[in-house]
Amino acid sequence: MFGPSLFDEVLRLVKAWNPKGRCKYEVHYRDDLKEFLRTNLNKPSPFAIGPQRRIKVTPESRRYLCDIAVNESIGIELKKDFDKSKVDRLYGQLSRYKKGYRSGLIVVLVGNTNKDAYEDLVNRVVEMLRSTGISFGITTEQKIEIVNKGFTETRDTKPQGPYWVNPLTGKKEPLTFP
Repeated sequence: MFGPSLFDEVLRLVKAWNPKGRCKYEVHYRDDLKEFLRTNLNKPSPFAIGPQRRIKVTPESRRYLCDIAVNESIGIELKKDFDKSKVDRLYGQLSRYKKGYRSGLIVVLVGNTNKDAYEDLVNRVVEMLRSTGISFGITTEQKIEIVNKGFTETRDTKPQGPYWVNPLTGKKEPLTFP
């Protein structure tokens, strides 16, 4: 086969996808991405001779349950408002999903993405991929990519500069001078 693999093509499209805006629910992001992939993966090629390929893009409802499946070989898992509390669960999901999607997995973070949670996930996925190394002399290359489409949280937990504790509210407030 010449050119990029289907996994590489799907990854390129996921990176090119721009959500229509902030959505209240993850399912709205999923449906938007699913239609974007379906449209772009199945565009007729002006240079093709013979029947055009047909790539199946579906919301997954089978055994492995990623949010979107492409040709039943690529799993796409979306996570909205990704924070530290969701890292362990997603790591467990990826461990299970990688057995079912032979071409690989793509994690798409949407909504607010916590920087620390993102870095923790990246480190865990790198370790997971290292541990899948060689089995019976055969190298099994599993692909897992993380695409951050989220709006990165920039909230500071502490007020900047000098502050005082307001006795009425018990909250820290910036100290201002006249």
